[in-house]
Amino acid sequence: MTVPDLGVERLMFFIDQRRDALRMSRTEAAERGLPSPKALNDAAFRGSRLRVRTLRRIDDVLGWEAGSAAATLVGAAPISAAAPVAATRRATSTGGDEVLARTIATIESDLTRAKAAATELTARIAHAEQTYALLMAELEPAPAGDED
Repeated sequence: MTVPDLGVERLMFFIDQRRDALRMSRTEAAERGLPSPKALNDAAFRGSRLRVRTLRRIDDVLGWEAGSAAATLVGAAPISAAAPVAATRRATSTGGDEVLARTIATIESDLTRAKAAATELTARIAHAEQTYALLMAELEPAPAGDED
């Protein structure tokens, strides 16, 4: 299965992956306070955002570093609080600092791509408007009395 790029679907993918790794049933996950897939889906389809409290609970239940669930929503991958991390990746980071840094980097990258796409789209719109104006000018009937 491919990993969704963004949003609740991406978060759900990593939740399921982590639950499997922990050999945690959905029932056990619910007992520990993990939101149900239905609750997460409902939030996704309503277009509403998950509460910070809910995201923190996901991090706690799954043993992720603080901020991992939130970072996952915007394209990052969660970090297990128990996983060994190479010194080159994080020498002195505490808590969710790396997750925050990765989230910011992901958002900045997305903004850069979106701005480039917006610039291209603006140019395409200007070209289409110019072409439309030229075509409409050609299609306008000549004023009465201007006939050859």
